[in-house]
Amino acid sequence: MRRAAIPSPPRVAVLGDGGWGTTLAILLHRKGADVALWGAFPDHVDYLRRKRINRKFLPGVPIPVALKITASLEEAAADREVIVAAIPSHHMRSVCRRLAPVLSGGRRPGRRLVVSGSKGIETRTLMRMSEVIAQEIPGVRVAVLSGPSHAEEVAREIPTTVVAASGHPPSALAAQRQRQKQQPILRQRKPAAESGWFLRMRRQAHVVPQATM
Repeated sequence: MRRAAIPSPPRVAVLGDGGWGTTLAILLHRKGADVALWGAFPDHVDYLRRKRINRKFLPGVPIPVALKITASLEEAAADREVIVAAIPSHHMRSVCRRLAPVLSGGRRPGRRLVVSGSKGIETRTLMRMSEVIAQEIPGVRVAVLSGPSHAEEVAREIPTTVVAASGHPPSALAAQRQRQKQQPILRQRKPAAESGWFLRMRRQAHVVPQATM
């Protein structure tokens, strides 16, 4: 009887070696993914490689030895199925412009999933990070990973909430699946449509209880 082929682990690039990017890279590695963590500053990348801890942004959480860390965007992202962009919002567009030609080659470029893990909007255009990604890297699937959560909570397996959202529901589900098996405490719920999720958040933010005298 023929044995079923063992599927190869998903190949994921995490862009941004701050607290959130480092956390996501560690969790994806724990899950069994083949992870490459990219940082923009070679000196900091070299420190992370040698010390295996991000003392500046995620103190007390060791980085696994097998987790690849690089300052080369091409080395990190080429031939990766999933790209997690945990980049400061004011650098997102410039990094995406550098990333676009890297993703245009390799296998199945149109099926790549780019997940935004960044907070904020672009100051000049007021665009969400997912919109910036879609504009600069046309053809890729885009999803958003958001809180309410903190990197130090997630890295230490403290129960918290993380939401995967997208205007394309299968992309939200794919992003969710990247996380649901990372830790037993994470439970999968129905993925949210990105625009609807933001609208619900806005409505909730404007509900003010009536003051009592």
